[in-house]
Amino acid sequence: MKHLQVIWGKLSLSFRVMVGVGLVMALVGVLLITNIVRSDIKMEREQFSQRTGELLDSIRISISEMAVVGDYTTIRQMLRTRVTDSMLDKISWVDPSGNVISEELQGELLVAPKWFQELVGISPIMESEAIEVGGTSYGAITVNANPTYVINRLYDRFIFGLVTTVAALSIMFAMIVSITSNALRPLKSMVAAARRIETGDYSVRIEPGGSREVREAISSFNSMAAKVNSLLALQRKLAGRMEEVREEQNKSIARELHDSLGGNLTMIKHGLDTLATEAGRDHECQPKIQSLLALSESTLQLARGLTSALRPSMLDSLGVMPTLQWYAKEFSRMTGISCHMELCQGVTCPKNNETAIFRIVQEALTNVARHANASRVSIQACLEDDHLVLEIADNGVGLPSQQTANGETRSLGVISMRERAQYMQGKLDISSAPGYGTTITLTVPVNQRGTA
Repeated sequence: MKHLQVIWGKLSLSFRVMVGVGLVMALVGVLLITNIVRSDIKMEREQFSQRTGELLDSIRISISEMAVVGDYTTIRQMLRTRVTDSMLDKISWVDPSGNVISEELQGELLVAPKWFQELVGISPIMESEAIEVGGTSYGAITVNANPTYVINRLYDRFIFGLVTTVAALSIMFAMIVSITSNALRPLKSMVAAARRIETGDYSVRIEPGGSREVREAISSFNSMAAKVNSLLALQRKLAGRMEEVREEQNKSIARELHDSLGGNLTMIKHGLDTLATEAGRDHECQPKIQSLLALSESTLQLARGLTSALRPSMLDSLGVMPTLQWYAKEFSRMTGISCHMELCQGVTCPKNNETAIFRIVQEALTNVARHANASRVSIQACLEDDHLVLEIADNGVGLPSQQTANGETRSLGVISMRERAQYMQGKLDISSAPGYGTTITLTVPVNQRGTA
């Protein structure tokens, strides 16, 4: 029983309504036909018995009138006529002398099935009655009444009623299904719209329709979706502005590191080189000077690395694609993980989205280095239907299934990547399975501005 309840619960509302209505209408049809058939059977059974008695009385009177004058020929002709024109299949008259005048006729074939005959329950009738006129006996008359004609007529009416009822119920069922479908169509639209909102499409709206209550629900749904879409648009705008401010700060810090700290370190290194030359063969000073030279060189390289990490200068001068190719090589050099980038022919990128795209790839590669335990990662950029599709795939350990089943994650890096993708009116998809690596796919429109 519980299993049936589970199956029933998985069925759609419209299907359950149709099944329920169909069962009710079938029950109503069976009760209606049963009541009609029982009423007809009762009436026909009473009329069959009554009609047999009436025919017997009528034939008895006719024979008594003819027997008085001894018109046997007319009696036989009358019996033949009666057996042909009535439900009687045999009429016998025994005259006072014991002679039998009998007429019988092969009745019509029984069409109704056996179960219907048993349901009707009308049996053949044989009745006899003596004929007397003025105290004189003129024999006896016997009639055999066959119910075949009555049963066939009942069966014909049953079939006609069944067909009529089924046709009427079918039309009513079709009308109810149509009305139900029209009534549920707005609800189906609401379900489809809710699923689109679940995927992040908050621009969806539903055409008003259905009853007053359904129209009010649709209006509330559209209003809610519009407010959520407006709030998300504002959130994307604020996030974009914050990203711009952060990048400006990074650019400013990188410029200061390059111009001030980098310049000072370079001057210190040149001064130490001069000091080392002037010190000549002073064995006490040379080791200290060389140590300071090595320290200044490493500090200078660190400053350059911080400058590139904060804001690669080539991102502004060459664009994001050459910068990503350079960054992929640097990533391989620094981590030992093979990183290959492939650009399809004709790949371009909106200028205003270059920084966000670079940061997404940078965060994805950082996650590979920290968590994936991968030996190989590939980056592929292609154009598909006016969209830039950027795919980063590794052969690492993958993500737990619960983190990719519903798109939810607590990783701040992934959250920041999704926010940047939304800012560009794009989307970020993550597919992964334990032991089969992770693939991050960024899809961004290339012919419109990335801000909301």
